[in-house]
Amino acid sequence: MLIAKSEIFFDNHRYLPGDILPEDKSMKSLWLENGSAYESDGKKEKKVKAVKAADKAGLPGKATSNAESDENLVGIVPESEVRKRK
Repeated sequence: MLIAKSEIFFDNHRYLPGDILPEDKSMKSLWLENGSAYESDGKKEKKVKAVKAADKAGLPGKATSNAESDENLVGIVPESEVRKRK
């Protein structure tokens, strides 16, 4: 069984990491070679949760002063106790 490690577009279908890939002989070797997929023996595998790799969006710079927060990013809504989701 061939499992996708990264997002793959093949034969008008989108395969996400963890999806089972079709057994296409011509593509199988390419996917394994470049690390986009791996062989599995069919056992149930533990899914890995994604970890945020980037900081929050916004541009550093002079923003209008905010009494609720010390953040100084342009283009984002400041995080504060009032704006937190319940």
